[in-house]
Amino acid sequence: MLAAVIDEGVLQRPIGGSQVMRQQLEWLLTFAGHPKITLQVVPLAAGVTTGLLGGFAIATLPDGHGWAYLESASSGQVTDRVEEVQAISLRYDLIRAWALPLHSSLDVIRDAIARYEE
Repeated sequence: MLAAVIDEGVLQRPIGGSQVMRQQLEWLLTFAGHPKITLQVVPLAAGVTTGLLGGFAIATLPDGHGWAYLESASSGQVTDRVEEVQAISLRYDLIRAWALPLHSSLDVIRDAIARYEE
């Protein structure tokens, strides 16, 4: 399973031009249609959230052992220290609390696609 949360701002920043953005957003819709994938959007209206501190990924192995990858402007760090993984997991939960439900998130992506149509 994969659960991802993205900020609405990334849907609005036209990186690569309209055609590239439209293709990327259409790929997100396809990606989100997979039964083992959940994609949610944190709306701009949420304001400042802990998600603005930098990207990260959390992986939980079948044995329950967790790993976290934290990204900053200058480097990335991988850790399996329990307290750090728990802190990143809490950050994820807080961000997800601000995120739109799946169906609303997909509507936001569709609206963004419409803005990039020529």
